[in-house]
Amino acid sequence: MHKEKGNAGKLSSTVLSKDFDPRVPVSTLRSKSFCRLVNGNFSASFKFSEDYEKLMTYALRILSKKRYTHAEMLNKLRAFSKKRGMADAEIGHAIQRLFELNYLDDKKYAEDFILSKLRIKPAGKFFLKGKLRLKGIPKEIIDSALDNAGLDESNLAIEALGARKRIWEKYPLQKQKERAFRFLISRGFASDAIYKAIEKCYDLAS
Repeated sequence: MHKEKGNAGKLSSTVLSKDFDPRVPVSTLRSKSFCRLVNGNFSASFKFSEDYEKLMTYALRILSKKRYTHAEMLNKLRAFSKKRGMADAEIGHAIQRLFELNYLDDKKYAEDFILSKLRIKPAGKFFLKGKLRLKGIPKEIIDSALDNAGLDESNLAIEALGARKRIWEKYPLQKQKERAFRFLISRGFASDAIYKAIEKCYDLAS
């Protein structure tokens, strides 16, 4: 099938607005652009199975609301298929088409996820890895995304301490350091990054 360009993840309203209505079965839509979206190079008259068309209609509808990883979409389609007593045979074809359209892209998802999480609050690699693994992204893709992000865990750990450090100032120095260590562990930082952050924030500052 021909690989079409498109942004990974959530579908923009401009992609779907003219051709896509989630209440209407794909089989009733005869727009050439929509048939090309669903069926690739096949002509509008080409008949895919009804199950495939239903799966694609559902997949495009939920992708218009939020992004999904490969594993998440696979689980969604399996649940959709099972609930309606459909065979699983067409799920693979639907997944393949979504990859061709770049609506499923675990690498891009992982990279964007890391950046979005770090914009909200600093976190360590173990925290980010755990969150992405829960979404079913393979380890090698996660490791690659983290490497590409170029994270400086020591600086992130120092940033994470932030206001917490001020709150703990009423405690003895050793108690402050113990609290800082536990907090940074809970945020998924590696031990070496934690020791460096504590040294800079407490030992060198004292």
